[in-house]
Amino acid sequence: MAEDGVIPAKYQLAEMPDGGGYRQRNKANVRDSDATLILTINPELSGGSKQTVSFAKHLRKPWLHVHPEMNWQDAITSWLASTRIEILNVAGPRSSKEPDIGVFVMKALDAIAGSIIGSSAGRGVG
Repeated sequence: MAEDGVIPAKYQLAEMPDGGGYRQRNKANVRDSDATLILTINPELSGGSKQTVSFAKHLRKPWLHVHPEMNWQDAITSWLASTRIEILNVAGPRSSKEPDIGVFVMKALDAIAGSIIGSSAGRGVG
């Protein structure tokens, strides 16, 4: 389920039983991951992003909320270094709610990829 239509099959996602819904999907994503990174433009959480934090707290899963008005690069780097993560749930608002979210998500994911590659380069991990 996506705001802009059908999600391409290349992502190998499974649909929620009985059609589910955003709430069920958000809870399952938190449950089925090791940690959740919430990216927003607005410093205040709302809607599904706020609900995702509630799920993470209830399920005792690590989570981090970052936005462009903070030192998000250092926050993510520190969090990744201190949190054991194999499966990361990346969450946040849809672009109809926060139009610039796509650009910020790409910057953050690029920073994470750089952090992972940089930290593993000296250990023979690829």
